[in-house]
Amino acid sequence: MDLRQIGLALVVTKDDMIPLFHHSYEGNMNDAKVFRKVIEKIKNRLETIGADTKNHTIVFDRGNNSKKNIELVESLGMKYVGALMPFHHKSLVEEASTRLEETEVNRKTIMAYRTFKNIWGRDMTVVVTISDKLKEGQIRGIHTLLASCDAAISKINRILSNPNSLI
Repeated sequence: MDLRQIGLALVVTKDDMIPLFHHSYEGNMNDAKVFRKVIEKIKNRLETIGADTKNHTIVFDRGNNSKKNIELVESLGMKYVGALMPFHHKSLVEEASTRLEETEVNRKTIMAYRTFKNIWGRDMTVVVTISDKLKEGQIRGIHTLLASCDAAISKINRILSNPNSLI
């Protein structure tokens, strides 16, 4: 209720970030379900502009990642990179926490752990990283939520401390 959201499926070129396809949708729709609706449209759009879909990679976040979506992308003959939810892969996160190594990506050093895991019946390469920027944002979000809870509790305490205000 406190968020006014829209969703956006967007395909852009890798180097220049030129938009090739977009699909906007209501923010209260499940991303994984929307993904199933638009992935074939994305493939058709790429083919229409002459792109060989076998030489392109679909990248999607963990909200779109599901066994059904992986099966669909594979059935379309497309390559993909997806993000996993740490909550569903706790043992992988624990394993990675002691094996992170410095890795250079786009001339920037990050901490990462690379391994192979069977996920949803498929042997996949898995890379675990820790994003300091994401962690800082999550901590800010927690502090914002705590402040709003504190304000609500203070308001309730003021009301309860003055019984006449309840009449």
